[in-house]
Amino acid sequence: TKYRVQIATEPNFVATVVDVTTSDTFCSVSTNLSNNTTYYWHVAAMSSDGKRGLWSKNNTFTVRYEPPAIGLSAPSVSFTATAGGSDPAAQTVTVSNAGGGTLSGLSASISYTSGSGWLSATFDTTTAPATLTVQPATGSLGAGSYAATVSVSSSVASNSPQVVSVTITMTLQTSYTITTSVSPGGSGSVTLSPSGGSYAYGTQVTLTANAAAGYSFSGWS
Repeated sequence: TKYRVQIATEPNFVATVVDVTTSDTFCSVSTNLSNNTTYYWHVAAMSSDGKRGLWSKNNTFTVRYEPPAIGLSAPSVSFTATAGGSDPAAQTVTVSNAGGGTLSGLSASISYTSGSGWLSATFDTTTAPATLTVQPATGSLGAGSYAATVSVSSSVASNSPQVVSVTITMTLQTSYTITTSVSPGGSGSVTLSPSGGSYAYGTQVTLTANAAAGYSFSGWS
């Protein structure tokens, strides 16, 4: 037994978009159907000599194509670091497909609210699921708060771009350690006043060079 299947955009089937004959009990449609459109379909049995039986009653279906959409595991990331110190550890945001199809062509761009050039944002892949790595470079930043936004974009996403807010707070170093040495060894010593070696920010420390017998102080380096 074969079956003839017709699909049309109106119930009279004057202009069909699909008209196929198949021996299967299902019908795969290769024609591109329009999104958000209701279609009518009916089916009839075909005899071995090619004669068609009665059409079934009209049935309908609606095409609902869900486009890709950008999903973020976090809308913001924040960092703290010490001015003049090392960069903080990188943080990551997972970018997923919150819609249908395939979310591809991912890219990231940075805009700065304060400061400039202190942030990098990179993807491990341009197709979701992907990991966005955000890394501050604090060498040029003084004490204070800085902000930037990372725009995550894709030309196929229905909600592009999506934004990750980035903030970093730079603090002043609160304590400092002073270490001293003499050259050559045994030629003298250096005393600190006040003593201790570790001092709070703003503390005034006096260094005094003490030459051993047979040596004289030549300078600081």
